[in-house]
Amino acid sequence: MKKKGLIIFDMDGVIVDSVMLTYQYTKKSLPFMSFPLYQKIFDRDWFKYALHIYGKFRGNRVSKKLENKRSRYIEEKLQSRIIPGSKKLLETLSQHYELALNTNASIPSAIPILEKHDLRKFFGVIKTRENTMDKAIKNHEILEETGYAPKETLFITDSIRDVEDAMQSGICSIGMTTGVHGKTHFGVRHIAEGVVAVADNHNETEVAIKQFFKKRDKS
Repeated sequence: MKKKGLIIFDMDGVIVDSVMLTYQYTKKSLPFMSFPLYQKIFDRDWFKYALHIYGKFRGNRVSKKLENKRSRYIEEKLQSRIIPGSKKLLETLSQHYELALNTNASIPSAIPILEKHDLRKFFGVIKTRENTMDKAIKNHEILEETGYAPKETLFITDSIRDVEDAMQSGICSIGMTTGVHGKTHFGVRHIAEGVVAVADNHNETEVAIKQFFKKRDKS
């Protein structure tokens, strides 16, 4: 039986409290990287540029050093805490909504921590870096695989790039301030058009989700 709707979650900064760990590892490789600059990477245009630069390094000595650091990063990430209220939220939502995960984390840095905190079971579909780094494509795949329409779907994220990617498929988002971007980022005009609410914690996330689907049911 089809549930009330589909909710797609980002992982880092929404479920797993790992944004600062990721930033710290990025800064080790790129000492000039300030946090405001790091935030810009999560703007869609900057992200494309970052992927271009990353592609230049693949296959050379630099990439080997980065891979070694990435292994240490994955080990440390497994020790990261879960954003408070995440498990309770997922348990509650899974009773009435189909849940999916759209993350650019790799399988080794995503699945183990979800399993460690007994969260893997809540997601019917999981899309990772191995599928593609383009979240807009992954959103489209999730819609096709689950059979939900964009108007029946909500994306939960801490990144304005994710909001833009969701907007490409006609999906609305809730912006979380628990990760890389804050209220001012989600309030930028072209981003705000795709954001139905901004939440500082998962209690507020749950309220916003209920309000979104209640409003949709009335329309």
